[in-house]
Amino acid sequence: MPHGSYIVASALRDPIDALRERGGDVLALCRRIGTDPLPSPETSLSLRSFVGFSQAAAEALRAPGFGWSVGARFDLANIGRVGEAVQRAPTLGAALRLFRDAFAMVQGDSMIDLEVDGDIATVSYRILNPRIWPRDQDAELTMAVLAGLVDRAAGCDWRPVELAFEHGPNGADGVRLDEPRCRVRYRAQTNSLRFPARMLDLPMPGGNADSFRPLERALAHEASRLEHAQPVAVRVRRHIIGRLGRDAVGQSAIAVVLGMSRRTLRRRLDEEGTTYSDLLAECRIGIARRMLAEPEIAIADVATRLGYSDTTAFERAYRRHEGMTPAQFRRQFLRP
Repeated sequence: MPHGSYIVASALRDPIDALRERGGDVLALCRRIGTDPLPSPETSLSLRSFVGFSQAAAEALRAPGFGWSVGARFDLANIGRVGEAVQRAPTLGAALRLFRDAFAMVQGDSMIDLEVDGDIATVSYRILNPRIWPRDQDAELTMAVLAGLVDRAAGCDWRPVELAFEHGPNGADGVRLDEPRCRVRYRAQTNSLRFPARMLDLPMPGGNADSFRPLERALAHEASRLEHAQPVAVRVRRHIIGRLGRDAVGQSAIAVVLGMSRRTLRRRLDEEGTTYSDLLAECRIGIARRMLAEPEIAIADVATRLGYSDTTAFERAYRRHEGMTPAQFRRQFLRP
């Protein structure tokens, strides 16, 4: 696998099939993003191209629910060994944990997480490259895949606690759910699905613990090896973006996550020609640009999401980096 923003190329098969079935011009769109209309599981594709395909398909078909509808019928075999192993998981929890632990074998610059807080479980997904935007179709596709795993274990009558998306309303509500089964929250920190934690113990149809366990260990080990083979700056950037607004993003905190001392982290970044402060500023400003492009998000909320102590500190940092205030950028961006 390459470093950075990639995805297993065969993941594009389902979006391609969906576009073809609806009468879309598959060849033209594949040429536009520079990919093969018959993608192989042995190759990788730029994540930007993958995301762009579903965005362009939804626009061409005038179908804002395109991503969710593709994810709802997604063939897990199209993401290679991880997808095949997930289908052998003995329980829903085992399936979701494998997705979390081995996701680097499917997609880079991204994360799937699974958390349990009391009696509520939350599975979340996020692309960690702020330059890949818009990406609402990809977010809905992936969340539909994850919701589909819950469907497999629980049947179609279960009710989520909440479905959340990092993007704003996009007109897909009528397609996404056959009925208003739960609250949908937009402009969230990440894309997530909340459901009763007891469901994690539900058996998966076709699961086989004996064949799953060795696959689980091997895939998680390989994903960890891929992660550690990446440049330190790439790993730092990923952890900063994943933690902004949720956890500490100081250099010492990130060094602990990476399993090294603050001094070692500083030295390794110096060897790669960068500094921690530069990476932190780059991540914050990249996300800020995207959030400021949405007038519904208050500047104070942008500052909070990015971990600044207050709005004034954010405005100072933004002006220093961009040569204008956040409000000036927003006016310039939204100017007709």
